[in-house]
Amino acid sequence: MKPRTDPNAIKANISIDDVCCKKQKAEGRKKDSRPKEKREMVNNTVVHIQNKESKVYTAVSPTVSQMMPIVLVFLLSNGLLSQPGSLVFFTDGARDLRKAIQDLFHFIPFKIILDWFHLKKKCKDLLSMAISGKAVKNQILTQLLAWLWLGKVERAIQLLREVSQESIKNHKELHNLINYLERNRSCIPCYALRNQLGLRTSSNPVEKANDLVVSHRQKRNGMSWSSDGSTSLATLTALRRNGEDHQWLLNQDLRFQFDAGADKPAA
Repeated sequence: MKPRTDPNAIKANISIDDVCCKKQKAEGRKKDSRPKEKREMVNNTVVHIQNKESKVYTAVSPTVSQMMPIVLVFLLSNGLLSQPGSLVFFTDGARDLRKAIQDLFHFIPFKIILDWFHLKKKCKDLLSMAISGKAVKNQILTQLLAWLWLGKVERAIQLLREVSQESIKNHKELHNLINYLERNRSCIPCYALRNQLGLRTSSNPVEKANDLVVSHRQKRNGMSWSSDGSTSLATLTALRRNGEDHQWLLNQDLRFQFDAGADKPAA
């Protein structure tokens, strides 16, 4: 049985996600007759940190592994680690992200919550490939999401294992969904309870941060970026939203503190 969630026992809500944009071709824009290859992408990891007073800070780095020390230093700089309670991380279920959190923050209380909308989409996508017939698929999906909304992962898995053989068109995808739920069992809370307590159930804040610091500027038609250029522009945009742009441009220094400047528009 999952313990009740105390809204007052949260040091900070931390949402982390990756966002990609098109990578600039090394040979420029020359056209040739060679078959088109899958377009390479430039990755940025974005974090959105929110404290009990709802003040926020946004940071950007090229990779998850480079982001985690930044998060740790920010939490230390703002005295959050010395406060009672635990850190709450919201993720999309990526294994590398969960491992990075566990490796760095194992010495303090924390919990990882799987974003409800990613969980819902994953279930819908895999069931669409696994189950034959729209009506049967929708019925199973409705029941599955009802159990997961209550945090009843074992009941959800049991439901999938009891699907009739004649309704299954792809056993591999059904097993993939079961394995996905097993793997993320510890990260699936009672979303219904969190919702009732007014607590977050998703990583929407970092999705919005992705749009503001990366996608809004870098995902326009015809644009492509180098890795350094993409991260540099995203970092400058994050600085502006944090209200630290003048401090950095004039003094090459950061306060690295929560700031109301997060309400400023993106560049």
